[in-house]
Amino acid sequence: MLMHVLVFLFALASGAACGSGEEASKEPGTAGGTTAIGTEAPSQMGVASRIRATIQLASRGQATSLLVAEGSVWVAAYEEDGSKLFRIDPATSEIVATIPVEAVPSWEAGGDGMAAGAGAVWVTGGAQGEAILQRIDPSKNEVVGTISLGGGSGADVAVGGTGVWVSAFGRGPGMRVVRVDPTTSRVVATIPVDGDWVREIFTLDGTVFVRGLAGEDSTLTGTVLTVIDPATNRIVESRRMDEPHGPLTEWDGVVWAGAGRKLLRIDPHTGGPLGDPLVVGKGVSLTSLVVEEGGIWFLGYEPGDERVPATVDRWNTRTHEIDVSFDPPESPVAMAMGQGSLWILNYEGSLTRIELR
Repeated sequence: MLMHVLVFLFALASGAACGSGEEASKEPGTAGGTTAIGTEAPSQMGVASRIRATIQLASRGQATSLLVAEGSVWVAAYEEDGSKLFRIDPATSEIVATIPVEAVPSWEAGGDGMAAGAGAVWVTGGAQGEAILQRIDPSKNEVVGTISLGGGSGADVAVGGTGVWVSAFGRGPGMRVVRVDPTTSRVVATIPVDGDWVREIFTLDGTVFVRGLAGEDSTLTGTVLTVIDPATNRIVESRRMDEPHGPLTEWDGVVWAGAGRKLLRIDPHTGGPLGDPLVVGKGVSLTSLVVEEGGIWFLGYEPGDERVPATVDRWNTRTHEIDVSFDPPESPVAMAMGQGSLWILNYEGSLTRIELR
């Protein structure tokens, strides 16, 4: 989809120049190669970080999504021989299961489309023109159910006490949110949402929160934030904003968003801003926002100057400054935090574990 490619080109332009680490020891497309054990991440400041491992999982550009859940790291990828989900042991950085799936998320950057909850790992995507939601049993390492969501392709998944929620594209114009009952694996509601493009979805504090983007002629110029009441399956707020926002994450009952050189806090009940924007001094790439106690991680770059390499940065929420910054080993497309490490999925089809201490 053209919108996906546009976002990928933006993220890659801000991050492609940052690959400075060691190369993987195995050819792309050969899963299981591990390199860079124990090397120091360059250009670091603040707390120390160490690259503990870089694991080659898929061909260049074929690893799409990243999730830390169920005591494991999960990576979705697609190859000529089919789509698959890798399960990785964070203690050893080894692949412990490779799970064939019908489809994986089609994002080239950002890593969305997977979530965990209700005793399962959920993966969305599109297969044969249909949006689908796949349920993986982590005790069996296999797909135990596939749910059709209608025509198009799945975008992102959120799981909460009100069910499993999927943001999805239609076959043509028209975005929607699909609600699935995890007990019966049945679709219980389909809710059209505004916008020309849809992305993250969250369930938090009694609401469902969705980000879309709007624009003409494939140019994304604005953000559409939608709030859904799970009690009625109806939209209670739809708010258009004049600039693209992203990526989004949620922390402590608040939605956080990148917007140029700023971080914004958004009320999940109204879609409106909470307080003043936080100026971070760097452009916030669309790659990922990752939250840990006391800090928000993002891929920072210099807008308009591709000669300046992108860096992995942490914005300290107490001191309101970047207190950690280092060069990523390759070209990041998604990040996640878990098991005492920052995990970076790379465009090269590899996964890097950076231990923070």
